[in-house]
Amino acid sequence: MRVNPYYSNNTSDPNVHHVQSDCPTGQQISAENKRFGTNGYPKCKQCAAK
Repeated sequence: MRVNPYYSNNTSDPNVHHVQSDCPTGQQISAENKRFGTNGYPKCKQCAAK
């Protein structure tokens, strides 16, 4: 399911944003590191494929 864009502000995570609620990479982002928006990052490959 498509959701509002979000990304991780953790420097060890890839510089991508996510738009799918079931994205495996996006689901690994902890609540403390999750930020809403794109931060200018491209979509992750998994979200872009859907």
